[in-house]
Parts: sequence; structure tokens; C-alpha cells
Amino acid sequence: MKKLLILSFLLTITVVSFAQQGLPANKCNAERVYTKCEHPPSFGKDSLALQQYFDSTIHVAGINGTVIISFQVSSTGAHCGFSIENNTDFLSTAKLKTILAEMPNWNPGTQNGWEVDCYEFINLNFDGTKLIARYGM
Repeated sequence: MKKLLILSFLLTITVVSFAQQGLPANKCNAERVYTKCEHPPSFGKDSLALQQYFDSTIHVAGINGTVIISFQVSSTGAHCGFSIENNTDFLSTAKLKTILAEMPNWNPGTQNGWEVDCYEFINLNFDGTKLIARYGM
């Protein structure tokens, strides 16, 4: 009886721990992803929210250039599948991926009134003293 209780306890812990694991940060799980939707995903409460997020996480002193980031925003607002282009090593790709993974959820895009999975792009422009972050390009 004691062995049966211990076995059932271990089985319960195993099932719960596996159930709590989500998708890895760069793995997406959607069959249909829109490249364009009626109302694209948005970030935060207003158009300045993305700029404020990157201003608080990236220090731009001496950085010049443009980085383009593509990724997927799910119908729940979660983000995944980051692809970083034009990064000429002025910003560590690993650091940037960490900043992106820690980014709050987005407001999902909608198509015909339904929240859908969409692709989104972020354009980061550095001029040595400031950063301009835009999305929806």
C-alpha cells in the first residue's frame, strides 16, 4: 500500500510538471498564421508603449544601424519565433533575444472579428544617441 501511494504521488508530480511547461520562447504552434490581417497586432496601451519598452531595456550609447525583427503574435497575444536581421553585431543577438522573450504580451491581431495568429515586424533604428522603435512595417 505504501509503495502504491508513493508511486501515485510521483506520477502526479510528473504529470503536473509536464503540464506546466509551455512552448519554448522561439517555437510557435499555429496551423494558420496571417501575414496581414484587418487589424494587426499592437503593443501596449498606446503607440509609445513599444518605444518606452525598448528605451528601458537597451542602452544605445555609440550604437549605429538598423535591426529588423520578425516574429509571430498568437491569438492570445503571446509572441514567439523571433528572427533578427541586419544585426551587425553592434547589439548582442543573445541579449536582444532575451529582451524580446521578456517583452510583455501584445494585443492580438484580428480578422473578421476573430483574434488570429499574425506575423509582425519591429524596426529598431539606432543613431548613436537614441533608439527609434517602430512596428507594423
